[in-house]
Amino acid sequence: MKLAIKLFTLIGIISVLGLVNCKKESTTPTETRTKKELLKSSAWVLSASVSKTPVDLDGMNGASTDLFSQMKLCEKDNSFLFKADSTVTEINNTKCFSNEASTYKGTWIMSPDEKTVNWNGSVYPIAELTGTKFVITYSIKKGTETYELTDTYSH
Repeated sequence: MKLAIKLFTLIGIISVLGLVNCKKESTTPTETRTKKELLKSSAWVLSASVSKTPVDLDGMNGASTDLFSQMKLCEKDNSFLFKADSTVTEINNTKCFSNEASTYKGTWIMSPDEKTVNWNGSVYPIAELTGTKFVITYSIKKGTETYELTDTYSH
């Protein structure tokens, strides 16, 4: 009888330990679309713009690396729709000037290795491109200064 009790106790302990150590497998789906397909999936809106060195864009609050916070609403709410025919449409959701066009047409081409995008004649390295996030890096030269920038777009 003592052997049966010990056996049931041992089976119970093993069962509890098995449940405690059981890990649930991740159910995060793996993205199968190409970067080109991701870029064309829907319109992108600028959600962040940062500079490695502080810049004063608006002349009001001093220099900052957060350029997005210094931008006017009409500069940061535009959406960009990359189309299969290699055109991109910029939609001005809020106009900066009353006589400004509602949309602008441009072009884009993804490099064969999908590491850069030629957007309206400028080539941008793609730092990240997922189903919800598009990040490009580039530099701008103003006078003797060169600014390293990173722009993030979201859906």
